[in-house]
Amino acid sequence: AAATTTASSVAKRKRDSSGGRGLDCEMESPSSDRLERLRGFVRDALENDMAATAVWYAEKLVSLSRSVPEDVVLLGRSYFAAGDYARAARTLQTHKAIGTLKQNVPQFQRGDVGATAVVELRARLLAARCWAKCKKHAEAAGVLEPALADVADAFGTDDNDRADDGAEDDDGEDDDDG
Repeated sequence: AAATTTASSVAKRKRDSSGGRGLDCEMESPSSDRLERLRGFVRDALENDMAATAVWYAEKLVSLSRSVPEDVVLLGRSYFAAGDYARAARTLQTHKAIGTLKQNVPQFQRGDVGATAVVELRARLLAARCWAKCKKHAEAAGVLEPALADVADAFGTDDNDRADDGAEDDDGEDDDDG
């Protein structure tokens, strides 16, 4: 009976302090200032080698920001710092920080330094590092491959083109000699 009384009195205090809205006030979206403060806490914890603290704040941040890709990458960095490499890689993939993993959509166009492309690349690089730490090199290569293909397409570098160019140069030299 005492536990029930305590729980109901806490709920009543929350309801009274929130203007009669009850617990619904906790469901509202947090302000950008609060999210930015959480991001700062995570970065500070990472800089000061407090991985467990960084993970705690980053998990709250991803939950409150509704999985904003930048925050998911921050959570992945926190898991990486804590040595939980597989969890970091899975988090980046399941929270869609790596958006084109199963789609072949170019992320990098010539001169594109947009925020989405940068976050995507950071997420891919971090996931590849995580898989490499887990000695799962095929997964690491699989994460990087679409990004490398997009970069190659954007900048016009293709292994087949370079091989063809070299063959044409050799043929041209033979024709000049004979």
